[in-house]
Order: sequence, then structure tokens, then C-alpha cells
Amino acid sequence: MANSAPGGGANDYNTKIIEEFRANRGRVGGLWAGTPMILIHHIGARSGIERVSPLGCLPQADGRFAIAAAGAATKMENRSKLASCTGYPR
Repeated sequence: MANSAPGGGANDYNTKIIEEFRANRGRVGGLWAGTPMILIHHIGARSGIERVSPLGCLPQADGRFAIAAAGAATKMENRSKLASCTGYPR
């Protein structure tokens, strides 16, 4: 099973959200209580490692629209994450 990226900081935060999401049938508490969320599974463009990222989303009449936030990531980190999500869609 894929998980959030290894390391600390934001990754530990994401891992907790992913665990809570899975344990509570797609619902999380705290700052995200009441926010519709999805888990995006993506493959690293360079590493080839499958990862999971929690995202808040806005329900639309014709489906769902995902909103992504980079938190405290640098611009370079943002570009590589975006490339991973868009470069290898499945």
C-alpha cells in the first residue's frame, strides 16, 4: 500500500490525515473537519515510487474538483510534485 513521502514535517502531518481518512470512512477532524477530502495516488516522476496525497475537494454538479495546496513546500518542490501527478496519470 502506498503512503505519503518519507521524511518529517508535512509528510508526518499527511500520514496522520491519511490514516484518519482510512479509519473513518473518508472523514477527518481537526482543521479539516467537514471538508470533503480525497486521496490521490500518484507515482514519482523520478523515483517511480507510488505515493498518496490527501487533498481537499469541492463537490460540483458534474463531479468533483480537486484543490491542491503545497503547504510550506518550495517552488521547486511544487514543480516536481505537479510533474509527478500530471506526468504519469493512471
